[in-house]
This record gives sequence, structure tokens and C-alpha cells, in this order.
Amino acid sequence: MQRIHESTDPTAFRASRPAAASVLAVALVLIGSGCGTPPPEPWPQPSQAQQAQLLQERTRLAADNLFYYELRLGERAIHLCHSGVSLRKYPVQTIELGQPRFCYVTREIDRPWIQRTWMDGELSPPWEIRRIRIIPGDESTRPTPEAAGIIPPTMEEIIPVPADFRLRFKDGLDVWFHLDGSIPYAVRESASPWERQWEDFGESVGLGPASRVRLRVVMDAATGAAMFRSFPQDLTLLVTL
Repeated sequence: MQRIHESTDPTAFRASRPAAASVLAVALVLIGSGCGTPPPEPWPQPSQAQQAQLLQERTRLAADNLFYYELRLGERAIHLCHSGVSLRKYPVQTIELGQPRFCYVTREIDRPWIQRTWMDGELSPPWEIRRIRIIPGDESTRPTPEAAGIIPPTMEEIIPVPADFRLRFKDGLDVWFHLDGSIPYAVRESASPWERQWEDFGESVGLGPASRVRLRVVMDAATGAAMFRSFPQDLTLLVTL
């Protein structure tokens, strides 16, 4: 039987290493390019019936003469509105739709939630205002020609903003917000992941009010902080395509 003689030259294996590494690198690049996160699918265009419903909702809100917010899914923006007019636009990075579970079974969305006005929204955590304490007799707070004494703080300085918060509406809509980046001015701690998981668990087994639709919204930190500080009590939100 003829034996096959293998090379005993140690440089043979060393010389093959760069070539093997190059092949591996190219393969990883090709795999990575094919396994990247796909871009989110665009929201569908509203039907004629949905457009008519939206016009009806906007007309009713304009007649109420109140401030309200409009979450425009296709535009990826939240607008502060009054009398049917957009007063300020808050751009959004991403919007994801999720369905909460009850006893680990996905809840079906059994009613329309788009082109609909959601009332009595509660902010969680609620505002926390850091007030300035003025101590009687403290000369450092007395205005003088050289110093103004106490300078009234701005809203950004007295209302701290968490990186994660949510809006909960009584009819079953939850909107979770995450602020991406550094929050300007006053900052407060967000709920820990354990606290949020425990709250989700309680809701999944029927403890507390149940949400039917859940949206996760990611915003730039500065934009989201400005919006957080603008929220009133009993917030009204119109969700549109």
C-alpha cells in the first residue's frame, strides 16, 4: 500500500493561516449582511372609512376646545394639538405594536384602536416637582444690586424626567416610552426591570387593570423629555395612521 507523505515543514501551516483567516472574514461579512435586522414595515394607508372616522374624531376634539395629543403612526411623530391645529411636533424614532397576555395567552385586539381617541390617560410615573425652599432670614436669598437673590427655575430644572415611562388609558391602551440618549436638565430614576416585570406578571394573571393594546415608542432623549414635561393630567390621545 502506498503511503501518503505529509509535509513536516512547519511553515506550511503558518502560511495557510492568513488565507484561512481571509476566507473566514469574508464569510462572516456575508453572513452578517444577510442576517441584519430588517427595516420595520410601513404602517398601512388608511381606508376611506378610516379617513372618515379620523375626520369625525378631529372635528369632535376641535369642538371640545382642549389640548390633546395625536400619535401619527405613519409619520412617526406625536403632535400637541388644539382646535384641530398642530402646535408642536415631537419626532419618534420607532413605534412597535405588541399584544399583552392574560395567563400567558395573548390577548386578542377585539376593538378598533387606530383612528380612535383614547381618554383619561395617566402618566406613570407621574410628575415630581422639585420645589425651591426659601428659608426666612436667609440673607443669601435677599436680592441686592449685585445679585438677584433667587432666580426662578425653569420647568426643565424642577420636573425631573425618567428614561422610561408610560401612558395608560382606561380603555386598554398602554404606550411605553424609552428615551434614547442623555436627558437634559433634571433626571430621575426609572423603575427597575424587576419592577416592570412584576407589574407585567400581575397584569398577565389578572391582577389590576388589563391592557388590550401596547405600543413601545423610542424617542430622542431631549425630545421625549420636553414632551414628558408638557403632559397634563387626564391626557387625551388620538391614534392615527
